[in-house]
Amino acid sequence: TTHGRITLLNSVIRGNTGMCGGGVFGDTADIIIMNCMIEQNDCSADGGGISINYGDLQLTNSSVSSNTGAAVAGGIYIYRSSYNVQGSNISFNVSGSEGGGIWIRGSGTLINDTIFNNSASAKGGGIVYFSGGSVLIDSCDISENTAEQYGAGISFDGDSLLIRNSKLARDTLMGAWDGGGGIYVAPNRYIKIENSEVRSCYSASEGGAAYFASGVHATLDSCLIIGNYAFTNGGGVATYELGTTIINASSLDSNHAEYYGGGYYNFCHD
Repeated sequence: TTHGRITLLNSVIRGNTGMCGGGVFGDTADIIIMNCMIEQNDCSADGGGISINYGDLQLTNSSVSSNTGAAVAGGIYIYRSSYNVQGSNISFNVSGSEGGGIWIRGSGTLINDTIFNNSASAKGGGIVYFSGGSVLIDSCDISENTAEQYGAGISFDGDSLLIRNSKLARDTLMGAWDGGGGIYVAPNRYIKIENSEVRSCYSASEGGAAYFASGVHATLDSCLIIGNYAFTNGGGVATYELGTTIINASSLDSNHAEYYGGGYYNFCHD
């Protein structure tokens, strides 16, 4: 398939409106954005700031802020596309459904990014990964994002997720739908977290720091899980059913649950 190419350098994309991709839209296109500001754009469907379908997104040293997507993805909507988001700030974006900051279906990387103070009226205030794909999050700060359900910082339903050298802090899950103030991982997925911290996150349900659904295979290596809160169970981490969890050389400290498992909670039916 032949792709078009869009290159945006040292530019400002502000105050635009559309149905999809209020600021920038690409279909079967490769989009390169460097040293740009994409802000205060609105769309009536998906991707208030950027929307890309069947292409490749390279976003470097840019900001995507204060955009609104009435349906999915306040900041960036990535559908069946590869991506590399590096050194960028995704902040103050609002989604009417999923993915306040970024909504992704595809494989790629987020490196040295700040995902800050985004909100979603459903799941994934910071980031939603949907249906397939392998993802690397490296040296990122994912903080102060809010959602009603399934993960305020990150909501993951891809194949495998690796988080390393990163921080999730003060992310807030406000609704009683499963849980994950910091991270929610859907059933039968794989997640590994290395040399990272989840701190001061809140869940109005379970899993103040993280909620791993049935069949999730999770590894936490050299991590700090500190000062998180769950209104029900699993102030730090909540896990369910038939998965496996390995916690190595890590600290679960000063977490609180109103009911069971202040630090770690597991539930399995007979």
